[in-house]
Amino acid sequence: MIYLLAGLGAAIGAILRYTISLWQPQWHFYKGKELFPIATLMINLSGSLLLGFISAKQLAHPLQFFFATGVCGGFTTFSTFNRELFTLLRRRDYLSFSAYILLSYLGGFCAVVLGFIMGSK
Repeated sequence: MIYLLAGLGAAIGAILRYTISLWQPQWHFYKGKELFPIATLMINLSGSLLLGFISAKQLAHPLQFFFATGVCGGFTTFSTFNRELFTLLRRRDYLSFSAYILLSYLGGFCAVVLGFIMGSK
C-alpha cells in the first residue's frame, strides 16, 4: 500500500511539474540577453517549502509517503536535497553540510556536462 501511495503521489507531482513547465516560456524574464528559468526556480523553491512543511507536521506514515516521497519527489528532487542540508545544519555537522552542498552542486554540474558530451557523440 505504501508503494501505491508513493507512486500515486509521484504521478501527481510529475503532472504538476509538467503543467507548470508548459507555462515556462511566459515565466522567463530577460537578464541581458539570457533567459532565467523562473518556472523551474519556482518549482524547486515551492517543492522545498512544501517538503519542509510536511516534515514539520510529522504526518502519519502513509500520508508522509504520499506527500513527501510521492508528490514532492515527483515534483522536484531539489526539495529533498534541501531538507537533507537542513538536517545536517540542525545537527551542526558543518563539514558534512559543506561537503554535501559542494559535491551536489559541483558534481551535478559536472554530470550534466559529462552527459551532454556523451549524448553529443
